[in-house]
Amino acid sequence: GEEAENNGAAAMAQLAEKLKEVGLEDVDTVRLTARIPVLMFNYPIITPSGEKILLDCDLSMQNPLACLNTSLLLSYATISPQTRVLVSIIKRWAKTRDINSPQFHTLSSYGYILMLLHFLTHHATTVKGNVVPYYEGDARRGGQYLEKQPLLPNLQWMDPSWPHSPRGTTYSEMREKPK
Repeated sequence: GEEAENNGAAAMAQLAEKLKEVGLEDVDTVRLTARIPVLMFNYPIITPSGEKILLDCDLSMQNPLACLNTSLLLSYATISPQTRVLVSIIKRWAKTRDINSPQFHTLSSYGYILMLLHFLTHHATTVKGNVVPYYEGDARRGGQYLEKQPLLPNLQWMDPSWPHSPRGTTYSEMREKPK
């Protein structure tokens, strides 16, 4: 109930203080009062050349849906490291325009990422490098399946045998919607 939520926010506020003590930067507790409390901070990384890079981090507790969301993103990032770069670009783009805050009636960063994943899993490139829809017409209404790979495999439609195939095996999807 409400008491548990208050205790969770209080525990995260204490954690925020500990994060500051160990050198994490820009520790932000503004969203601890949100419906799903989130603690945001930057983790400093020093590159071999001595450059300091800040890694944006969000932390929430007792939120199983966030774990599933993170698992989905990790799966796509593992399949295609380029996706990780695109996600970073989209998140930064939305943040600099201040259009990634559901409290102000805009999409969350995760919403923009889902749109990106949808685009990548439903589009392919042509020989000339043009990006085109992966399905000609609406596949659910009898559209023609095109014999080319999407920009990013769709984990929901992926042929279950494909990940276990020998390296170099052409990506394939199931021809019918999984039941």
